[in-house]
Amino acid sequence: MLMEKEKTPKPRSNQRRQTESICLRCTTEEKSSFRRSANRFGFDSLSAWIKDLINSNGELSLHLRRMISGRLGQIGARVVILGKKDVPSAVEDELAAIVSDITLLQTALIEGDINARKSDP
Repeated sequence: MLMEKEKTPKPRSNQRRQTESICLRCTTEEKSSFRRSANRFGFDSLSAWIKDLINSNGELSLHLRRMISGRLGQIGARVVILGKKDVPSAVEDELAAIVSDITLLQTALIEGDINARKSDP
């Protein structure tokens, strides 16, 4: 599960370039659910989350790839610390295999990140 972050909204700039809006009708419950999802995935606003989803073209978005990669790094670090404790060699070998798998997942996410930037105009 991805970490939930509590953030305060950023003040609006006087030099806003994004002046157009799109209206989406939903229930109060749906909006609350959307807002919780946006917060859970670390977005500053509901609009930022929706734009990220739309711009991802049905693929895992750049923002989410970065978040997942960061969480994998945190998990890997915890596993490494666990492996340094006095554990049987079989457990140590399994922990090393887990760290290796995490590193492969991070690499795949990062390569996707690099490929996404190459395709941006």
